[in-house]
Amino acid sequence: MTHSSDSSIPRGTGAYSRAIKYVIILTLALIAAIGTLKMIPVATTPQSLSSPILNHPAEQSTAASARELGPVVAMTNSGNLDFAMNWVNSLRRVGVREWIIFATDEHTLGQLQKRVGSADAQKIRRMPKSVYSGKSDKQHYQYRSAGWTEMMHSVPRLLRWLAFEEIKGPVLYSDTDIVWLDHPYSAFPADLRRFDLVASVDGRVFEANPTECPEDGSFCGGLMYLQHSDRIAKLLDDWEIEITRSADGKNQPAYNAAISANRKTSGLKVHTLDCAAYVNGWRAFCPDIVSRKKKFTCKFAWSSYQNRSPVMIHATYTVGKDLKIERLKKRGLWRPYSTIDVELNSS
Repeated sequence: MTHSSDSSIPRGTGAYSRAIKYVIILTLALIAAIGTLKMIPVATTPQSLSSPILNHPAEQSTAASARELGPVVAMTNSGNLDFAMNWVNSLRRVGVREWIIFATDEHTLGQLQKRVGSADAQKIRRMPKSVYSGKSDKQHYQYRSAGWTEMMHSVPRLLRWLAFEEIKGPVLYSDTDIVWLDHPYSAFPADLRRFDLVASVDGRVFEANPTECPEDGSFCGGLMYLQHSDRIAKLLDDWEIEITRSADGKNQPAYNAAISANRKTSGLKVHTLDCAAYVNGWRAFCPDIVSRKKKFTCKFAWSSYQNRSPVMIHATYTVGKDLKIERLKKRGLWRPYSTIDVELNSS
C-alpha cells in the first residue's frame, strides 16, 4: 500500500535522499571509530618533578611517578607495632602503595608481616645488621628505653644505606607516630630537584607570627625527604658523627647541627615544609601540652591559624606511648586495627 504522503514527494529528490543516506552512514562510521579509540590504551608520560602535580593531591600521578619520587619508609621494633600499623593504615587510607617498614629483628619482622597481611608482607623488611645490631628482647625495645634510643641513633645509617645502596634514589623517611591525612607529597615544592633536603619543623612556631614557618627552625628528625646526592651523603655522615660527639647522644639536635654545618660548608639546599600542612605536636595538640618540667605551657589557639587542611599530624611534644595514643584517639586518628576511613576532625 502506498501512503498518500509518498505521492507528494517530487521525483527530483532522489539525489537528495541518497545524500542523506551517505551522511547517516558517515555519522555512524564516525561514532564507531570514536568508540574504538576509547578502548585503545593511552600511553602516559610520567610527570616531571617540576610539575604542579605535587601540589594537587587529587591529580596524583601513577605508581611509576610515585616510584620516581621515592617510597615512604619507616623503621620499627617489637615495642612499637601498634604505631607501625597506625602509620600503615593511614597511608592506605590516602592511597599510598609505595611504602616500606624496616624491622629491627626477626620477631618484629614476622609479627608485622602477619598484621599487614599477605598482600603487603613484602613491604616489611629486615633491617641489615650493618645498620642495626641491637638486642631483641621486649624490655629493651620499650618506648624511650636504651634500645629505642639506640634504634633512633641508627637512622642516619639506615638512610645512607637506603639512598645509596638499597633504593639508590630519593626517599621520604617518616616516624611511625605520624598519621597521614593526605598524600605525603601533596604539599611538596613543585621544583623539588632544586633541594637536597626537604625538612619539617618541630620547634615551637613563634606565637608572634603563627602562620610563619621559620626557615631556620628546629628541624624534625622524624620526617625528611632526601635526594640521592653527594651533599646528602655528607650530611648523613656528619649527622652520625654529631650523635657520638654530643654529651646526651640525642638524635635530633645532632641532625640540626649537621644541617647547619653543611649549609655553610657544602652548600646543602634545604626546603622547609609548610607548618600548616606538616603539623607537629605543638601545633596539633595545644592547649593540651604542659611541659613535664613546667618550663612552658601551650595555651595558643593554633587551629584558628590553619590556612589549609593538614597533610599529616606528628605526635611530637608528647612524651610516652600512652599519652600519644590518648591524644591521637581524641582526634579520631588512632586506628591500628582498622583501615576504614575515620573522622579527621578533632573531637
